Amino acid sequence: MAKKSVRRLFVDDAHIEKEFLVERKCHQPRNYIGNPLMVGDRFHDARSGVRYEEDEVPREGGVEKLSYSLTPTSVVRDEEAGIFRMYYQTRSEHLFDDMGYGGGTPVVAYAESHNGIHWHLPPLNRVLLKNKQENNILFYPPGSLATVVIDRQDRDASRRYKMLFYPPSISFSSDGIGWTEPQKIEIPTHIGQGDGLTCLAGWDARIGKYVAYFRPQVARPEQLKDVEGKTIRLIGRSESADLKDWSELKAVLVPDENDPPGTEFQNIGAFFYEGMYLGLLCFHEGFEEERPMRFPQRAPNVPVHAPMLGRCYVELVSSWDGIHWNRLEDRSPFIQNEPGSLGSGVIWPANAPVVLDTELWFYFGMGFHSHGFQLVKMPGLAKLRRDGFVSLAAGDKEGWIVTKRFTCPGGRLFVNADACGGQLSVSVVDADDYHFPYYAKVRCATLDQDSLANAVTWVERSDLTSLEGKEIRLKFYLRNADLYSFWFK
Repeated sequence: MAKKSVRRLFVDDAHIEKEFLVERKCHQPRNYIGNPLMVGDRFHDARSGVRYEEDEVPREGGVEKLSYSLTPTSVVRDEEAGIFRMYYQTRSEHLFDDMGYGGGTPVVAYAESHNGIHWHLPPLNRVLLKNKQENNILFYPPGSLATVVIDRQDRDASRRYKMLFYPPSISFSSDGIGWTEPQKIEIPTHIGQGDGLTCLAGWDARIGKYVAYFRPQVARPEQLKDVEGKTIRLIGRSESADLKDWSELKAVLVPDENDPPGTEFQNIGAFFYEGMYLGLLCFHEGFEEERPMRFPQRAPNVPVHAPMLGRCYVELVSSWDGIHWNRLEDRSPFIQNEPGSLGSGVIWPANAPVVLDTELWFYFGMGFHSHGFQLVKMPGLAKLRRDGFVSLAAGDKEGWIVTKRFTCPGGRLFVNADACGGQLSVSVVDADDYHFPYYAKVRCATLDQDSLANAVTWVERSDLTSLEGKEIRLKFYLRNADLYSFWFK
């Protein structure tokens, strides 16, 4: 039965029985013109130890050097407090030497914002740094690629926020600022040990467990043996009912022969969206041959020529169970590595977008270097219309889509569609393609505008209450229009 308020998207064919003269169009979020959102110009941010003195970013009020690494791994919006909270990774070559740790050690830092654009770094007074505690560092160590979710189903208010680190550890918070000491967890595995990635997708109510993703290194698959290297990074999945005992790590996303030579999966931002899993899969597209680094400065122990150098970009993937994932046919980048921009080399996605009324905001780390450097990343933002991942589109000739059969939930039918300059109408049909009385195409009020939530009506009917409980299908007719989603309310 179709549930009210759950939106039906078209990232795959799960809701489509048949179609005519329509095509699936993939849409990319638009990069925010004010990127980067932050540049590391505060003592609060751990210095990366790498300076590109010739590269400068013009900013209002002066010029700031690109000498810090700030990689957002999670951004959440606390609706009750009206605050965006950013958890980001930063690294240090020098600032932590007096604490007895090696250079380049990652730490978890915190920033907050009232609008998601302008960020403030509050003093948290948690970590002693250079004999001072007035900094915005949450954890040191652990601190590698921490992901955060707000867990509204947990009745324990002190565990409302949950953070997953690498090496695998869990921490809890009531407000997103004060956190418990990390608790180490064991992830059983026979496919290979993880080496830095964690992504806590959250609570999957359908199986009654928490779901997390890790990045193990495994023996390179047989079909990829022609590429140099004995191991390969991929994405594995584990589950837990209590965040203490975890299931054995299972491989769920593996590079294949259709990927460019040397491809590895560096990261996934996996999240729940309208009844399904969506993922921001981060690729490392390795060079087919050794190439010189773009910049002379480099990370310690990385040679001037290194096979691990290459671009990192993001691809959209989808799944109905979080185990079997679908990749779009053209495998095109979801967030653009714009040539000549600060994100031309590396895009590293946060674990989930922030869902607003009309838009989805995707945060990511952006870098102009190739993978393999002492990474200099800054937070970026890209915006997409609500449900705007994929649309079904028709041109000058009218096309149509028939959904699979489902039990009508009643209520009003809404569509997210851009029919500006075109038209869209809907009929309600039975298993034999006969329309129900009062719900024919000719009686539907034609939609001819761009709307995120347009109510569909018919001459004698404004809703589907009279069809509640019956088996129905929807038939959408489009001309010069894009259909993104539909739902009942």
